[in-house]
Amino acid sequence: MKELKELLKKYLENTNLEEVKFFNFQKAWPDIVIKILGTNEGHIFIKNLKNNILIIETDHCGWIQLLQTKQEELLKIIKTDYKLENINSISVVLKK
Repeated sequence: MKELKELLKKYLENTNLEEVKFFNFQKAWPDIVIKILGTNEGHIFIKNLKNNILIIETDHCGWIQLLQTKQEELLKIIKTDYKLENINSISVVLKK
């Protein structure tokens, strides 16, 4: 049992917990969109995280407007449910 404890300790030392939290957030993204907007028809995607800004991509300007009205709610979910304190703002862009 001590070997397992040591292996786990070494693994966690080499793991970036922020990356793990962001990965879990990405996996949950479709459910988060449903929670906030009541639908997820595959129009809203996480594009990137850059300079503490979550970049969300969508395929229609109507989704941009809707997401902008829900921005504070989304940030609250990100910070409280997924403990991603490093995300300070959200940018929604139109897919090219």
